[in-house]
Amino acid sequence: MTTGSGGNAAVCYCAEELEVWIIISDFIWEVNETNFKNVVLKSDIPVLVDCWAPWCMPCRAQHPILEKVADDLQGKVLIASLNTEENRDEAYRLNIDSIPTLVIFKGGEEQQRFIGLQKADSFLGIVTDPYLRTSADGVYAAGDCAEKKSFISQKPTRGEFGTNAVVMARVVAQNIMGRNKVFPGIINANATTVYDWSIGSSGLTEKMALDAGLNVVTGHSEVLDKYPMMDGMSPIRTKLVFEGDTQNLIGGSVMRKGHGAAQNVDFISFAIQMQTTLEDLLSYQYATHPELAAKPSDNTYVFAARDLAGKRKPRLS
Repeated sequence: MTTGSGGNAAVCYCAEELEVWIIISDFIWEVNETNFKNVVLKSDIPVLVDCWAPWCMPCRAQHPILEKVADDLQGKVLIASLNTEENRDEAYRLNIDSIPTLVIFKGGEEQQRFIGLQKADSFLGIVTDPYLRTSADGVYAAGDCAEKKSFISQKPTRGEFGTNAVVMARVVAQNIMGRNKVFPGIINANATTVYDWSIGSSGLTEKMALDAGLNVVTGHSEVLDKYPMMDGMSPIRTKLVFEGDTQNLIGGSVMRKGHGAAQNVDFISFAIQMQTTLEDLLSYQYATHPELAAKPSDNTYVFAARDLAGKRKPRLS
């Protein structure tokens, strides 16, 4: 294969089959009747085929949205641009009778199609039912290729984490075995390290909750990870996010020295799953040890809950 470039696109010549592949960007390729099979049907990753025409204004409005999708999902999906005016036979084979139409292929098979102008959040993966079944009979979707819904808001959300894929795969396995297991949604527990510190979060951030239109209240704490007389003590900084009306925990984040943030985030994730309330955390019982945890009166979750409870106390006039 040889390549050349012109403007913002690269041109690839596939000598073996005398095909010309025009690459608009790294993850957006122009397809036609000649190369459709090789680019789309033989792709190792899912392909979103954009069926459009130059005279179609909604199609032209769709293009920058697809460029954003390609950038957001880079490497996980290929977008193939099909000009239906120049490739009418291929459009006929795809049964395209309205544009813009977007068709998702995986493993050479059509998985889903969207008709009309779509927003960016329409392309968060293959749409499934609550049992992770796709529209194709007997086919399930899980992991990066599948649309995920938030455990809290039940709205589509990003969540390309390995732990989400594992939980989804377990639900699929149970349903294949006939157990009718509903997938409750993702909480997006995550953690990472920055030099000597570890940070993590689970559920919704305060901004995400506000963007979702939720009434949000928060509590903060800073608690030592050991008794104050111990060498090497350092702070654990915690923020908990609650839904204001129900007082249910819907998110939290932690930053601390060392590699303990993942365990803190796992607790927050489980608390969200159990629909833990502010009152529950105020009554939380925990372990303590001079070298392993804060002093008996202190706990990072309880102190964050107490911080919020203090803010919500009615003031005496």
